[in-house]
Amino acid sequence: MQAQHCRPDLTIVNYALLESGVYLAYLDKRYHGLFRTSEMYYKKRDFGMSLLDDFFPCKGPSLLGPWLGSVNTSDQVMKEMRKDGVKTFGDSMRRYQCMDVYVDLRPGILRLKLNEALLNNDFMLLDIFNTNIGKRAIYFTDPKEPWLFSPHLRQKGKVYYAAAD
Repeated sequence: MQAQHCRPDLTIVNYALLESGVYLAYLDKRYHGLFRTSEMYYKKRDFGMSLLDDFFPCKGPSLLGPWLGSVNTSDQVMKEMRKDGVKTFGDSMRRYQCMDVYVDLRPGILRLKLNEALLNNDFMLLDIFNTNIGKRAIYFTDPKEPWLFSPHLRQKGKVYYAAAD
C-alpha cells in the first residue's frame, strides 16, 4: 500500500524490527516526527530493555508522555541504599518506577499494565502511539501482538485498532 501511495496517511512499522537502532534511524529519517525518542538514546548499546526500579515506586498511574520522557532520561548510574549506607553501582540500564500508565483519549482512558522488563520494541511502540495520538490511527494486523494493547484492541475488518475502555 505504501509503495503505491494508496494510503499516505498510514505508516507501516514492523514491530519485530523496533529493537534495531538501524531500523529506528530509517524510520526517523523517512517519517520525521514519528516518535520522540532521540537518536542519542535509541543507538545506545544498552537500549534493548528497560527495567522496573521499585526503589522509588510511583504513587499511582502515570501519564504516558511524561513517563516516556522519564525512562529516556533514567539511564544514569543508579544508587542503591543499604543498611550499611549508600552503595553505588555502574549499571546504566534504563529504568522506570511505574508499571501502570495511561493515555487520556477523549472520550475515555486507555490504561496499560507493564511488566517488570520492557523490551525496546514495546517502548518504541508506546512512543509511536503517544506521538501520533490524534494525528493518525494506529492499526495492528495481529490481535496478540503487541501485548501492551491486546486488552484494548477492537476488530475492524481484518485489522485491529486500540480503543479506550
